[in-house]
Amino acid sequence: MPLRNNYVRCIRMVNVVFLLETIMMYLMAFFVSMFMNNSLYAAAPITQEYTVIREVERGQGRVVQDGDTITVNYVAYQTAKSGGYIIDERKGSDSFTFKLGSGEVEESFSHAILGGDTSQPMREGGKRRFVIPENLSSFGTDVHFDVHLVKIHD
Repeated sequence: MPLRNNYVRCIRMVNVVFLLETIMMYLMAFFVSMFMNNSLYAAAPITQEYTVIREVERGQGRVVQDGDTITVNYVAYQTAKSGGYIIDERKGSDSFTFKLGSGEVEESFSHAILGGDTSQPMREGGKRRFVIPENLSSFGTDVHFDVHLVKIHD
């Protein structure tokens, strides 16, 4: 009889864990959709080139320059009107390394990292949010980026 009781307890525990995981997934989906629809992204109109929405964290390292090879982590989101979900992500061991101004990425992506006309260039360790408008995006829709400049290579 003790084995049966342990088996029943184990099954109940698995059901509880499954229920909690399901609830967490729904909560995460809810908060991501709320994040995509909040006024942070609606605060500034999308311009022809790009819009730097917010400098999330000013880095303490070197200032990036055109022609530098850099490593970034990023998350790309579609706009709320098209569902507001993640369409691309590179972080951790899958960080993205490229040379600014070499054509490896969309020009407006490089432009936003370099600061363009409205912001200072990013610094190593910095985090920034910006939008690449539909007419300049390879995704065919307005794309919001959260970018972390991990490293400027020598």
